[in-house]
Amino acid sequence: MWPRIAIAVVALTVYALATREELQFKKWWKQYLFVGLMSSAMPFALTAYAMKTLPAGYGAMMNAASPFFGALFAALMIGEALTTRRVVCLLISFAVWRCWLT
Repeated sequence: MWPRIAIAVVALTVYALATREELQFKKWWKQYLFVGLMSSAMPFALTAYAMKTLPAGYGAMMNAASPFFGALFAALMIGEALTTRRVVCLLISFAVWRCWLT
């Protein structure tokens, strides 16, 4: 899980630099920290803890579902806009994730 987070950090940093996006860390550091904890650190830590007793297949499904729940969290907790495209993508990802469970 941690390599996935590291790759995402590098990719998003490169993207932000390439697009000259101002991230305003000094202004928004609390929000960045909160979202990072709730959408990455806590789910991955809980998944790692659960993997002590669950089969590997369940861990793979939980790991694959984390972006889905991160997107839902962003919409519900910090007011990220749920455009039609995002809703369709969430529904598709949920359907795929649900198929894995059956």
